[in-house]
Amino acid sequence: MSWPWIAVVLMLVVVVVAQGLLMIGLMTRIEPMLTHMQTLLDRRTTLRPAAGTRLPDAELRDGDGAPVYSSQWLGRPRLLLFATATCPPCTALLDDLRTPTVPEPAIPVMLVTDEESARVLRDGTLPDWLAILHEHEDELSEGLEVGRTPLAVLVDQHNRVRHTAVPNTVTDLVHPTGMSADHVLSGRW
Repeated sequence: MSWPWIAVVLMLVVVVVAQGLLMIGLMTRIEPMLTHMQTLLDRRTTLRPAAGTRLPDAELRDGDGAPVYSSQWLGRPRLLLFATATCPPCTALLDDLRTPTVPEPAIPVMLVTDEESARVLRDGTLPDWLAILHEHEDELSEGLEVGRTPLAVLVDQHNRVRHTAVPNTVTDLVHPTGMSADHVLSGRW
């Protein structure tokens, strides 16, 4: 082998070793960031609120701006849907709700959102059975530790959370957790 080929091989070896060292250095530097991100993601996989959590006393507003208090909901189960008009999974779910074939659920469904989203969503295209409420000061979502949208929270007649889920389809809202309407309304859950 002639000296130019030896020089090329040595240069390639030096380049490969240098790239390897750079990669090791880069991995060492980003490892703490990856660990931190994993911790954050692990926290988000646990849905809040947990079953048994009591609804906080919160003031929301209806379409006319009148106050609606969470304490008014005692005595009747309901499904709270936390969603916004700017969240892509939320808008896909809300668009599906706009189809005329969506049946009315057996328990009341209340869309809880921010004031700006409520203005956008009160355009008359969502079903009449969906009550659109906006939070006055985020008391409900902060009190329940809602960290993502869309989020469906099934609440019993005692204002306690029974089930929390991420709704993917309209069926998840109309038939929450696959329970029959009689089962939910009877309070046997």
